[in-house]
Amino acid sequence: MDPSRERCHRQAVQDPARRLIARSLLALALLAAATIAIGLTVRSASSDAVPVPVPMPVPVPVPVPVPVPESVAVAVPVPVPVAESVAAPEPEPPPPLHPDSEIAFALGLEADARGDLAAAIAAYTEAIELEPRHARALTNRGIARAATGDASGAEEDWTAAIAADPGLHEPHTNRGNARVRAGDLAAGLADLDAAVRLAPRDPRALLARAAARTRTGDRAGAMADLDLAVALAPRWADAWLARGRARLARDELADAIDDLSSAIELDPDRPAAWASRGNARRRAGDAAAAVADYDRALALAPDDAITWQNRAAAKHAAGDLSGAVADYDRLLELAPETVEALLWRSSARRSSGDIEGAAADLHLFLERAPDHPRAPEIRRRIERLQAPFDENG
Repeated sequence: MDPSRERCHRQAVQDPARRLIARSLLALALLAAATIAIGLTVRSASSDAVPVPVPMPVPVPVPVPVPVPESVAVAVPVPVPVAESVAAPEPEPPPPLHPDSEIAFALGLEADARGDLAAAIAAYTEAIELEPRHARALTNRGIARAATGDASGAEEDWTAAIAADPGLHEPHTNRGNARVRAGDLAAGLADLDAAVRLAPRDPRALLARAAARTRTGDRAGAMADLDLAVALAPRWADAWLARGRARLARDELADAIDDLSSAIELDPDRPAAWASRGNARRRAGDAAAAVADYDRALALAPDDAITWQNRAAAKHAAGDLSGAVADYDRLLELAPETVEALLWRSSARRSSGDIEGAAADLHLFLERAPDHPRAPEIRRRIERLQAPFDENG
């Protein structure tokens, strides 16, 4: 599950017949819950200790003084009765949600599981129309809207969910993630802080806050969140992957490789884990192992241009120059706007002795990016490459 998207789950109803049964069972459950609630209320009221009022003391009778010359009788103070304390009334539980809104919510979950975003949005909308304070439906509709590109609609839904149920942490997490991605780091981090306060043991909220803290420069805080997430969810590959990448960014290569290896063991079909470990191994100087990791990553995600770029660099470092040129060719097919790939391919060709091909790549670079900051340097490089030909000319 994507940590940036925390859904609220309930069992789904799959067809009209089961829907009717679900309505009946839900109605019976609500009646039983109401009966139990009444019983609990009576028992709670009877069990609460009602303060016993303090009895008013009986005034002490004033004795008739024996006449004493110039003596003054002392007045007996009248006792003030102690007021009875009143027990504070218990807060009333919120009324149950509309039964049909719960059924619509379950249908939304089913559509979500199928990947049918339009049907999921329609079902969640029905649940919200029946019960506007259905915070879980608002949360999940926001996720579906975000997936369709409706960022403003998603933000509205998560904000409404927070207003409907301030104690539900998922809308805080989702809105915080969206705000961080949009560049509003302060507001996003505030949302994620709230999510962690509400659910301090939820590793998804911790991972989301770690990402936000990293972007604000708080690497120590991010690592603390990641350590706790791994401790809370040691079988969750996402936690190991996130911490491995954070350690790679801190140049803690051995620890990064260990974490990324754990992520691969838990989820070997995750291309990002293979690619990240390849990056760590390449930076550690093990180009051959890096190429092997990139091979696995590309088998899982063959159109990932960044991995083609990284494997080309690893092959170049390992001495596989023809392989590096071939990978740069593929990179330029997938991402022709990456004009720097022409410089990298030129370098590989020059190392292999293909001076003419190396010069051709440099000329092509200048055609595509004549105003590039490195253009003067590239022109000088072309002159040096062509000098032997001019001398032999």
